[in-house]
Amino acid sequence: MNNEQNTILTMAINTQMSFINNTQFLTINGWQNNEACINDETRDLYLKKFLTFLTDAINTK
Repeated sequence: MNNEQNTILTMAINTQMSFINNTQFLTINGWQNNEACINDETRDLYLKKFLTFLTDAINTK
């Protein structure tokens, strides 16, 4: 992974964690904005989906 990819992924992680911490979704890969509080099950599902997205991005050459 080159520096540009690393920077983009770091920004993506920081952005996503900010939204997660504020119990909001960022519209990405079909997820819609949701300002309401989310439950643990939904949060876990979202985190799994986001981690899969990051893994795929990292593994793309």
